[in-house]
Amino acid sequence: MSTRHRAGLAAGLFLLLAGCSPPAAPPSAAPSSATPSGAPAEVLTDATVAPLVAALPQRTVKELPAGRLADGLTPPTNRWYSGLVFGADPLPVFPLPLGFALTADGFAFGLPRVVANPTTIAGGFVPDVTVGVGADRAVVATSDPSVLGIDQLSADGQVLGRTTIAQGSPFVSWVAGRESRVTIPAGFEPAGDGLFAATLGGIRYALLAPDATVSGAEVQVPAGASLVFWPVPEGGDVTELAPAASHLVTGSEVGYQVGQDEVTTSLTYLADGPTAIARLPHQSGEACELGSYPSVLGTMQLCAGSTLTWTAPRLASSAALDLSGLDAGQRDRLATQLEADLAAPAEFPADTYFGGKALQRAAMLVMVADELGLTEQADRAATVLDEQLTRWLDPAGCTGRDASCFVYDPAGKGIVGLTPSFGSGEYNDHHFHYGYFLYAAAVLARHDPAVVARYAPVMTLLAADIASSGGQYFPTR
Repeated sequence: MSTRHRAGLAAGLFLLLAGCSPPAAPPSAAPSSATPSGAPAEVLTDATVAPLVAALPQRTVKELPAGRLADGLTPPTNRWYSGLVFGADPLPVFPLPLGFALTADGFAFGLPRVVANPTTIAGGFVPDVTVGVGADRAVVATSDPSVLGIDQLSADGQVLGRTTIAQGSPFVSWVAGRESRVTIPAGFEPAGDGLFAATLGGIRYALLAPDATVSGAEVQVPAGASLVFWPVPEGGDVTELAPAASHLVTGSEVGYQVGQDEVTTSLTYLADGPTAIARLPHQSGEACELGSYPSVLGTMQLCAGSTLTWTAPRLASSAALDLSGLDAGQRDRLATQLEADLAAPAEFPADTYFGGKALQRAAMLVMVADELGLTEQADRAATVLDEQLTRWLDPAGCTGRDASCFVYDPAGKGIVGLTPSFGSGEYNDHHFHYGYFLYAAAVLARHDPAVVARYAPVMTLLAADIASSGGQYFPTR
């Protein structure tokens, strides 16, 4: 999707939900900030979506067994760690710079080996460090978007300990829920006070275990004590990260600063003291002189501290195509092509991906006609688009058919369009699929504001599916 189309989509979403014309340029305002816990972030809440959800048929299109999810948590269908929760077996996840996986009785992690060739950049999972904690099973126990806590359970459901990993953090920690015997790879040798190191798979790894007893491949861990592992960064020393490793990350906070020309995002990791975070190339951190890690997204510099920031230009929303640069001849040729496109039979597939793309294409014809001032052609294109959107956006549509309609999935907590495609029944790429619908409906609403009342109930749910602030009906974002 082009920058212009993304801007138009944002404007269209504003148009549908607010029922008014979008601004042509950013309003003049002093820089402001908001956090997920603040009122500005409260959008599409339970009070807004509850009656709309109730009007939709309830159906689980694709069973998503979430046996590795703690009770009471919303299924994480949109998280980087979703593969740990769903499916018969957990999949590796990549909280860069690490790769991480659950095992039969514990967990494993390692530093991915980045390999590049002319067509591919790859960095698969490498289980350099395998840790056995005697678990019968594991469950994801937290819902923080960046920091993940995983409880290892005994056969009778008792918590043996909690493993914590985080995006950007080089540390993997395990805190014992009770006195435990843990197995680790052979080769960890004393390297300082409570510090051990081993070379595994050609990578140097460190272990901080100040309150535990390490004996070869066995570790006796008292209740409440922690084990913290990490790969030694390129150019770093085994002892250098020990102080940061002693401060366990427990959660994260996101903040935003909206200025006249740019928007700054900050991600802060919560810990009981100074930690260390590896930043991606587009991010800025505090003193980033602790070495580096390779990743498929570029070299990650390791920074002292707990906050990362990044900026992006603040762009004006555009609700229309800019045809002002066309001369008379070009406008005539565009009008001729528009008429040819309108005369060609349009196909509207019944799935949310190809069907959505077809709706967006039809909307572009409406927009071009409107911008050229061709009222008759614009009305013809709008009639075709309205017929298709009306079919899709009937809240009760799926009570009588199994295609070109939407249902609410009470198990996965989201909106699923029938017929699913490209894994949309499993919540893959909803932001792409539903973006086409939001775009098309917004374009038609600009052409004919009378459609807003008819479209709004289902369109609001599509927006909530991809951009909710959370609640009992949808995951956050």
